[in-house]
Amino acid sequence: MAEYFDSPATGYEQYRAKFDGGFVETGVYSFTTTGTYVDVPTYFSKIIAVILTPTETFTTNETLFCPGTISAGVCRVSRIANTKYREYHFPLDNGQIAAYNYANVPLMIAQAALTLTQFEFYHGTAFGSGTTICNLGISTDDGKYLEDISVTNAADTTSAAVSTTDFSSGTATVADGAVLIFETEGGGTSGPGDGVVSMSATETAGTYTSGLTFNYQFIGLY
Repeated sequence: MAEYFDSPATGYEQYRAKFDGGFVETGVYSFTTTGTYVDVPTYFSKIIAVILTPTETFTTNETLFCPGTISAGVCRVSRIANTKYREYHFPLDNGQIAAYNYANVPLMIAQAALTLTQFEFYHGTAFGSGTTICNLGISTDDGKYLEDISVTNAADTTSAAVSTTDFSSGTATVADGAVLIFETEGGGTSGPGDGVVSMSATETAGTYTSGLTFNYQFIGLY
């Protein structure tokens, strides 16, 4: 028989069990090409626990999952392509300052397709006179991702740095291989300096590993 753990109020479906004549089925099975699930045959009438171990290297950030549910003599094993969370930090070269602004500063080459989720710009040295804005884009479109974002001319503190999660002035979608460029406009008479750009992004998982093979162990009852 099975019974709840002593503290089921945690919200997890956790059980402890005792049984006589428990059995294990183990073997090797494979997904079909890039399919998201495969049905593994079993003789069990009830599965208590499942252990899944890939036998080859993933080509994307995958997770194998099996709830242990049996239907028509098979137990379904699924896989999930997980989103990857990325952070990027770029100290800005003061040599890229021209006419009191950061001029077309290359930040990075995107090594995968990304969705930008947050942008921050900090500068330790104040801009001079003028109404300063900043852009994040590419060489052919300086505001492709963010355009005309207001910048405080005074030297930033942590709370005063530019920070936004709103990419409605451009697009949050970055193509694989895109060269991201940062610039400011409107600064005059002096500065800036000691700048840093930070970005957060998600990287969408790629295509599932074709024909992924895994070892399985089912612990259950006949």
